[in-house]
Amino acid sequence: MIVVALVLIFFPVWVMSFFSADPEVILNVIQSLRILSYGFIFYAIGSVVIQAYNGAGDTMTPTWINLAVFWIIQIPLAWNLANRLAWGPEGVYWSVFVADMSMSLIGVYFFIKGSWKTRTV
Repeated sequence: MIVVALVLIFFPVWVMSFFSADPEVILNVIQSLRILSYGFIFYAIGSVVIQAYNGAGDTMTPTWINLAVFWIIQIPLAWNLANRLAWGPEGVYWSVFVADMSMSLIGVYFFIKGSWKTRTV
């Protein structure tokens, strides 16, 4: 994920050239690729931790984490950043970054806490 993030952060025009030549599209995609790429390491860690819960037989913890992160944090944050703060699409991209970071931090916190160890499959 780090390698992909670095490619997307430093070479977004090259990546985008495979998909479109429209300058307006390219400007928007450059912005989105860079912002979303900042969260890739968090997304990777969060995905591994969430799947570790599932593998350990604890399916409720990832369910609650995903519910909280995506429905309670990401969607309202995206709407508020895009509309109330007038960030437009950039606000939506940043909300995805915040959600990925939140999923990772919350998932790791509860994983370290260890309640998944008491679940039986």
